[in-house]
Amino acid sequence: MIKETFVRVKEVLDRYYETREEVIKLVRELLGYSREIVQYVHQKQFDHAIALLDKACRVVKQVNNIGRIEPRVRYSGLWLDTSKEYAEAVIFLNILKAILGNTEVQVPFPEDLGISEEAWILGLCEVAGELKREILLAARENNFALARRILLIIDEIYSCVSSLSYPSAIIPGIKSKVDYVRAILVSSEELIFRLEKEHELLEKMDKMLKKE
Repeated sequence: MIKETFVRVKEVLDRYYETREEVIKLVRELLGYSREIVQYVHQKQFDHAIALLDKACRVVKQVNNIGRIEPRVRYSGLWLDTSKEYAEAVIFLNILKAILGNTEVQVPFPEDLGISEEAWILGLCEVAGELKREILLAARENNFALARRILLIIDEIYSCVSSLSYPSAIIPGIKSKVDYVRAILVSSEELIFRLEKEHELLEKMDKMLKKE
């Protein structure tokens, strides 16, 4: 009797194992797309980023279709980590494209992306780091107006996520992510201030040398 039940349980686990292996392959594919999208966005190659986004969306749909049959797939830590990176890539693309195009920043809802609210929040936190990189690029080109516009977005992100009071059981690692966004905000403010002052000083020195 025990063996009979054991065999049936093992059959279910075998199917889950095979499904999980299939999902792992899809997850690797999605991670690759997400990271490439971020790189294309930094390079301002938005057409390439959007083309990859279409491919990423198809992978997400595949995983979600599998998840309807085997729900454990969608509730695993593996899928949370992967969909977080996907959310980061999509949100970053939407934000930077809007900022550079001087249009209103709008980002898709989690259900539009086919991911959980937790993954969306964690992805949003990660975007702060990508935006700081853009601030550095803008400041190096002495485009401090752009740097400050980007800083306002980081400030808005922090304002949103710092209002959350969920435990890690709801959003894993949320406290450390909020601390991360705060650190990015503070360091970005300091970076802009320092580089702007250095630029002003160099301009003054240049004017003085021209007078001599």
